[in-house]
Amino acid sequence: MINSIKQMLRGTPLYVLYKNLQATLFQISPKHFISNKYKQFYDTEMNFSTPQKLSEKIQLLKIYYYPNSKKVAQAADKYKLHTFLQEKGLEHLAVPYLQIYNKPDDFDMSRLPGEFVLKKTNASRLNLIVKDKNKITEKEIKKKLKYWFTFDYGKFSHEPHCSKATDRIICEPFFSNLGNEYRFFMVDGEIGFIQVIVWDWAEKGKFQRVNDEFIIEGHSKHYRLHFDKEWNLYWKDNDTPAIEISKPANFEYLKQISKKVAEDFPVVRVDFNEINGEVKISELTFTPASGYLEILKQRPDIDVALGEKLRIEDYFE
Repeated sequence: MINSIKQMLRGTPLYVLYKNLQATLFQISPKHFISNKYKQFYDTEMNFSTPQKLSEKIQLLKIYYYPNSKKVAQAADKYKLHTFLQEKGLEHLAVPYLQIYNKPDDFDMSRLPGEFVLKKTNASRLNLIVKDKNKITEKEIKKKLKYWFTFDYGKFSHEPHCSKATDRIICEPFFSNLGNEYRFFMVDGEIGFIQVIVWDWAEKGKFQRVNDEFIIEGHSKHYRLHFDKEWNLYWKDNDTPAIEISKPANFEYLKQISKKVAEDFPVVRVDFNEINGEVKISELTFTPASGYLEILKQRPDIDVALGEKLRIEDYFE
């Protein structure tokens, strides 16, 4: 019922007021806010004093550890991620970029190829895919960028570590042959589960504000499947069709890289894309969906099992 009302209000002034109120309540008392949100999503009380589940431990990391970690602030930033990967000897896995913009007026479309992708470096869903720059004006893009620069994603998603990074826009090449996305969810340096994203570029996504053949803003429609480290299916979204996803041929290599990245963090999701036949790390995510993960809701046994593996006390000494 609540989600239906939110969907009806999305894009209206009332929705903006609602999001601002939520952000204020989180800033005043993160613990109280999360207690209510956690109960609403997982239909059970959050255990702050002696957390056992992974879902509980992610919330504690979100408000007490990640906002104070310089390494997290660096790796979560799509621009500074290049430096993090270089320091790990993994610079060859970074997605190349064309330009970096520190303010909207830095954007100059004449310097870009006919196709490109814009992303805010410290946010999710603030993306613009331009397949033909003749279909959009520079003025239109700058208007979007001005909004992106004023929007504090970390504040409204209740992920404070995102707000620690400098606001920037990164411009990447557009890759037309982008395949499935493989997301390795790492817990205490080991694979917790693997999420596969199957993109459907012909359908409008939940957060996509423009549905056009040449201009796509936000995320396109996608389906999610979750596998264990042996590639057994854990769970998939209810709207995911009956599709077979084979284990990637380079699966062992992806596992090796994910473990190397995860050495520095208690929990991190390593997102891989295959671009022009080469594996790239598109981003690192520390609190996916702000820690409210559907798979942990649908499979509480996984939530408990992965929670047992994570010694969260090691990060609060």
